[in-house]
Amino acid sequence: MKKFVVSLVFIFIFTLIFWNLKNKERPKEDPVFPVKTVKTVGADLDEKTFSGQTPKEAKENADAYFEEHLKSLPTIDDLKNLTEEEVHHTPEIIKEGGELVGTIFDEAQKDPTKRMSAMNFFKKCAEDDQVAIPIRAVCLNRVYKLIPEWEIPVPMSDSKIPDEVLDLAMNLP
Repeated sequence: MKKFVVSLVFIFIFTLIFWNLKNKERPKEDPVFPVKTVKTVGADLDEKTFSGQTPKEAKENADAYFEEHLKSLPTIDDLKNLTEEEVHHTPEIIKEGGELVGTIFDEAQKDPTKRMSAMNFFKKCAEDDQVAIPIRAVCLNRVYKLIPEWEIPVPMSDSKIPDEVLDLAMNLP
């Protein structure tokens, strides 16, 4: 009876290992640029995304789109121009900047082709020393939360992230 149980356990473990190896060998579909191969008349096979753009075109368009939004985030200089009354509450420009970061997240969540560009946006935002600290913290928080979810690694430069931004990002929900 003991040999039978040991044999069953061994077979079960062997089956799990074999199944995992078999699944890892299958190529995964690229979540950022799902590609479909189509035949065009009088031409060779051409890789196109479902939206009709090549992956390179889609990435370039998303990068340009997010780069424009990066320029519209509130800066430290914008905060210096606040009135005394605005300083005592969360300034509107900070609220608008937070909304913009949330909008970018929502767009990338809905359209996986934008995720790499959105992740680069969050990285640039977090590392940009001209962007207001609360917004940088929100961007850094997004990077930390989205790396495991979207499975897009983003190398961050610790020297570009001050402790104040890091502490604030870690305390955000």
